[in-house]
Amino acid sequence: EPLMADDQPVYRPGRPAPASAPPPASAPAERSSGQEFAAVFHQGDVAFDQSFDIEGPDGSYWGECGMTMSEAVQGDPERATALEVWLFDKSDIRTVTKVLMSDYAYGNQALREKLSSRGDAVLLAPDLGFVLDAQTLRLMGKIVEMEYDDTQAPARSTIRRLRVQMRVMRQAA
Repeated sequence: EPLMADDQPVYRPGRPAPASAPPPASAPAERSSGQEFAAVFHQGDVAFDQSFDIEGPDGSYWGECGMTMSEAVQGDPERATALEVWLFDKSDIRTVTKVLMSDYAYGNQALREKLSSRGDAVLLAPDLGFVLDAQTLRLMGKIVEMEYDDTQAPARSTIRRLRVQMRVMRQAA
C-alpha cells in the first residue's frame, strides 16, 4: 500500500507501481514543489494582462494567477507606474492582490491611497520577494528584473521592464 506525502502516494522501492502512480522522478518536479510562472511586462503594452492556470497533479483546476497593469502615469496608457500581481483560489471567494508600485507611485500619498483598495502596496525593488496567501494556495513572488524609463518626468515613475517569477503551491492544511 502507498505511503502518503503531501497528498500524493509514495510507493516503496522494489514494488511495482500501479498504473495510476505518479510520474517517475525524472519528470519535472513542478507538481510537488509548486508550479512556476514568469510574468513579463514591457513598456508600451497598453493591454498588458497575463494570467496562468494553476492545476493539480491530476490536471484539476485549482485557480489562476497573473499580473496586470494597475495604474498609468498621469493617465498615459504607455506609461505604467504600478502593476498588480493576483492570485485566485477556486475555493476562496476573493482574489488576493499585491500592487507593485514605482518609487513615484509609492511616494505619492494620494495615488498610493487610491491603489490601496486594489491590494497591499509593495515598493518595486530588484530581488524583492512577496507572498500572496489565499485559502488553499500560496503564491511566492520575486522581482527578478526591473528597469525604469528615466527619460520622462517625474523621475522613477515609468516602468520600462518588469519580470516577476511566481511559484504557486498548496498551503499546508
